[in-house]
Amino acid sequence: MKRILFLMGLLLPVCGAKAQNTVSRTCVRYEQRHVVCTNEKGEMNVVDMDFEWPERLCYVAQPVLLQHINALLGDTCTALDRKIAAIQARYGQPLQAKLDTIPDDSRFCYATYSVREVGLQEGRYISMRVEKQVQPGANSSQKQEHRLELFVYDIANQRILQGKDVLKTEEIMENPAASFYLSEALTKGLLSDYAVSLDAQKLYGPVPVNDGTLLMEVGSEGKPTVQSMFPTADWTYFMASKFKKLLKSKPVMGTPVEQSDTLSTADSLYVYRQTDVAASFSWCGKTLGQYIIDNLVLPPYIKNEVLSGRALARVVVERDGSLSHLSVVSPLSPSFDRSIIALLARMPKWSPALKNGQAVRSLCFIPVNFRLQ
Repeated sequence: MKRILFLMGLLLPVCGAKAQNTVSRTCVRYEQRHVVCTNEKGEMNVVDMDFEWPERLCYVAQPVLLQHINALLGDTCTALDRKIAAIQARYGQPLQAKLDTIPDDSRFCYATYSVREVGLQEGRYISMRVEKQVQPGANSSQKQEHRLELFVYDIANQRILQGKDVLKTEEIMENPAASFYLSEALTKGLLSDYAVSLDAQKLYGPVPVNDGTLLMEVGSEGKPTVQSMFPTADWTYFMASKFKKLLKSKPVMGTPVEQSDTLSTADSLYVYRQTDVAASFSWCGKTLGQYIIDNLVLPPYIKNEVLSGRALARVVVERDGSLSHLSVVSPLSPSFDRSIIALLARMPKWSPALKNGQAVRSLCFIPVNFRLQ
């Protein structure tokens, strides 16, 4: 993707004792998995999972939101680690050894699970994109399936809003002038090169990226979809009443509660908040701030989401210096947060924290200030 010029002020990572009392109002955890599994029938299943999981909004989990996501994925687990394990178990055990023979293509299956944040206004709403696609070979025992939905979760009222609750798309499509202008708006706001015609196309959404921008996805069944962003203000006449109320809503502040970020009580897996020596990063003479400035790549449409602000990422620095449990606990925008997490996921190893002279797992918070030039 194209690199955008920006100014960034990076604060020092907050580790050890300072992180001990940090309580986050929001927590979106990022996990990706690519697993090749084989089952008792000898079938090969390739499973890709890409989760941006809303663990906490307004200090607590949101059961209505998580239940709706699970209904789309065909799952019941609300804890992300258990969900990943449960999905993987459906397709067998991970392949551990090299294959002696070339697998039969007809017994392959490709499964994709994706949960992505599209927009977030803290205390008011979160927009999500959820997709499940299972593509079995001719002789696979798996069933073909495809679900894709864009929706908004109204935090104050704890309810799900569909695209029709945002814009009156049926009225737009019945109005020749309005449908023409929508097609023009979608083409102008495309996030990739593609001309949009609404003929024989399926519309997903729209959902708000923020109060000033809507996102819609267009595509035909069985073919890749394209996304487009366009100004909310241009479609005030066709706004649904529920969305109008949402735009006028005030943030729910929530009640701070004691949070435990401990991932395990086992001595070897305990995550320390207070250590003798904090985890640190240096690479080829570069500080963490310099490394991020040199390597962070943002999409060109970031200007539609945010112009300035601050994000706070949370990671666990493992004993070997690798990073795990990557989360954003103070979001800025979906694309910016995603870019920060992607960079952290591929960065070189850190120097782990030390306690009593031994390397230990530790919690670290990384605040990033951003301003678009």
